[in-house]
Amino acid sequence: MKKIVPIGLIIALSLLAPLYSCLTINTAEAAAYPNTINFSGYTWWIENTNSQRAHPGPNYWSNSPQNVWVDRNGYLHLKITYSNGRWICPEVTCTQTFGYGTYVFNLASRIDRFDKNIVAGLFARIDDNHEVDIEFSKWGLSNYQNSRYTIQPAPYIESQNMHTFNTILYGDYTTHYFRWQPSGVYFESFGGHYPIGSQPADNIIQSYTLNRQVSTAGVKAHINLWLYQGQAPSDGSQPEIVIKSFQYIP
Repeated sequence: MKKIVPIGLIIALSLLAPLYSCLTINTAEAAAYPNTINFSGYTWWIENTNSQRAHPGPNYWSNSPQNVWVDRNGYLHLKITYSNGRWICPEVTCTQTFGYGTYVFNLASRIDRFDKNIVAGLFARIDDNHEVDIEFSKWGLSNYQNSRYTIQPAPYIESQNMHTFNTILYGDYTTHYFRWQPSGVYFESFGGHYPIGSQPADNIIQSYTLNRQVSTAGVKAHINLWLYQGQAPSDGSQPEIVIKSFQYIP
């Protein structure tokens, strides 16, 4: 669920960052776009906050086909765009409820090349106290590792409910998954697209287990692409992430 930022805070933020206060989202136009999209055999709800900013970020979130679409190959595209003086971010949420099991995301993007202010999230949650994340970001810092595994609730403590590492890729295709169990969560990232359990050992980028017990009751899968603290990409890019497929294995 998005946390809408109060109007007073939006005004305060606009004084600090005039770039983001130029225009509001065209709500009539947004209403004409579909609220859901079909991807990888599931229906996904597309986030849209109209003229309000919402967390994470805070950012503007839109269901525009310029921000969220599925191509002729069935790949999901999420793209941050700059239009009429504002940056607009995408997020999709699977309408189906899941539980304990394995959540698999096959990517077709160089996530290691994102600007320092970009955040890409592959996760499952019901609220801030029940969430497991694979995130790719430098969190606004130029010299910082670009990947992490986390379990909410915060605060994050390395090796307890967070594991941070650096991802360096040599191609677009990677697989990232977590196996959420009652005793904790096992995470793994590897190069290529292989069925879980058949990936070559040499392809494994990172694997880690966080032994934090968190219930999965009511969780849904999410994918998003957003701006850390609502800051514009320092390189001026309009980044995109491509997801080939998503799979849930009970």
